Amino acid sequence: MSATLLALAAQVGVPLLTQAVSKRLGPANGRLAENVLGAVAQRVGVAPNTLEQFAGDHPDQVQSAMVAVEGMMPELLQLQMAEAETREALLMADARQGGWHAWWRPGWMYLLGLLWIWQVIGLHVLNAVFKIALPPAPWEYLMGLTAVITGLYMGGHTIKDVAKTWKASR
Repeated sequence: MSATLLALAAQVGVPLLTQAVSKRLGPANGRLAENVLGAVAQRVGVAPNTLEQFAGDHPDQVQSAMVAVEGMMPELLQLQMAEAETREALLMADARQGGWHAWWRPGWMYLLGLLWIWQVIGLHVLNAVFKIALPPAPWEYLMGLTAVITGLYMGGHTIKDVAKTWKASR
């Protein structure tokens, strides 16, 4: 959170919101901070990435939105906790079942890491050492496989966020 938004939050006195967006509720609350800032931005009618600039121009509107979102913080925290508990329960269930259930996620991540290391480093080292010309895999295949695996592994949030960022940049 920017210094402008933190200063506005401190002035209006919204401690839960301030803690959530300044990452003082724990290191893994990035999604909570994103949701809180998104709720504030939605209240004032701007995109989350323009909230800081809007706060500099219209601090009163942003402060009133922060007060409204502060009232929603218990529900947002409950949703965050429910998501974390569900994720933990899924991982524990996979670990109890063993076999495919326990290793498919890390197995795919290790395979993906090895493919990237091969594509970026290993192939070129072998080509240089043995003076051969092994062809690299097509980058679009590697990127596509990365997108599918991370989408499955991370519940689609990674693909969604990358697509949103890419669309916004165009």
